[in-house]
Amino acid sequence: MPNAGARATANRVQREAVEKKSRDSKEKDTTKESERTGTSSHLGAKYKEYMIEHFSTAYDPKNVPIVEVCVKVYSVRNINMQEGTFDAEFTVMLDWSDPSLQGAKGKDKVDFEDHFYPSFFVENATSEPEPVGGEALPRLRPEPNHVTLTQRYRGNLRTTFNVRDFPLDVQYLQILIKSRTISDGTKWTNGEKSCPVTFQNPYTWRGKKGHMIARNADELPDMTLVKIDGGPKSSKNRDNFMDQYLIQICTLRESQGLIWGLGMPLLSIMVISFGVFILDLDALGERLGLVITNMLTMVAIKWVLEARLPSVPYLTLADWYIMLCFFLMVLQALFCMLISYLYISPFGDFEKVAYDLNVYSALVLAGIFFLAQLVAIYMAATMSDTSALKARRELVDVEDKAFQNEELCAPYKLETKERTDSSEIGGGINLNLKKIHATDKTVKAWQK
Repeated sequence: MPNAGARATANRVQREAVEKKSRDSKEKDTTKESERTGTSSHLGAKYKEYMIEHFSTAYDPKNVPIVEVCVKVYSVRNINMQEGTFDAEFTVMLDWSDPSLQGAKGKDKVDFEDHFYPSFFVENATSEPEPVGGEALPRLRPEPNHVTLTQRYRGNLRTTFNVRDFPLDVQYLQILIKSRTISDGTKWTNGEKSCPVTFQNPYTWRGKKGHMIARNADELPDMTLVKIDGGPKSSKNRDNFMDQYLIQICTLRESQGLIWGLGMPLLSIMVISFGVFILDLDALGERLGLVITNMLTMVAIKWVLEARLPSVPYLTLADWYIMLCFFLMVLQALFCMLISYLYISPFGDFEKVAYDLNVYSALVLAGIFFLAQLVAIYMAATMSDTSALKARRELVDVEDKAFQNEELCAPYKLETKERTDSSEIGGGINLNLKKIHATDKTVKAWQK
């Protein structure tokens, strides 16, 4: 019996030890997972050991790896200008070099939770974007110490629309990626309690491909994707605090439908409005009735246009055109009243003056309207030029920089130095997309 009791006690102790070990293991895994997926980027134990050995401290901001950001857009759809949102599916590609890996590459097995592990989020998303295919994990690349993290997202994003040039407007859809700071309670050498993870352009490993738009990404019914730009940005307007990366997708409105669908009715109304000068000079009621009817029709068309746009405190190009038409109609009404008064004036015979004024006012107003049409046609031709849009650099061109300076992309082996059309954009349009980055000087100018 004593032996049986001892065995029972031993078994109980062994079970408790196994359960405790299991709980400790789960707690450890939970702690690592919370460190990795929480609100902070992560410095692992081996990274700290390496930094202490080589730099005496693991908390020097100058030694934190710089993360290069590259984005490929697979789908853009559902632009809602009233709400200032659009839907997009895109891949964020992060690349960095971690010296604590000590030469690890390719298929070497590494626990990245023991090393530098950046965390980020899409700051201008209306809600948490959906990770397509689940949450991605870092992996080693063929180059020593080179780590990449590729995550595909699908979500609804906020952006700001500028419709001053509507219906000839160009819109820049934004994807704002923000890094999470490294914050584990330890004070850094600069006295701060946290350290930002710096984002940079994809110079090193992806500079000669840059940001991309997939071939069939354009799912917009009335817009065309032209190019994609990108550059680092500071959330605190500090040059040494580039903790954001801004992607801008340039889109050009396909305005032919609007011009023919709304522009032609406006043009027709204005042409008909000049019929007031054909009516009898003393038929003031009929003349004013035609002018007022045309003005009310213009108001109805303006309401249709406003339903497509956000509420803005400025006039669009379409508003200016309608305002010009209103102004010409008001002048028509004023001239009609003056002409009718002169024709039936009790103070003298002004019939010839009335006839001459009727002809000259019609010619002058028609001339003003004709010149306005020429200006509108010129603006439609120049503002819809996709080649000029591609040449307009909101930021700086990473691809051009990489071809000019091979040292920027030293680890990247280019098979041919011939410039090729690396665009994957669809819609039947052959565009050479700009893959861009921003120098410090350009970023400062852009931020202003």
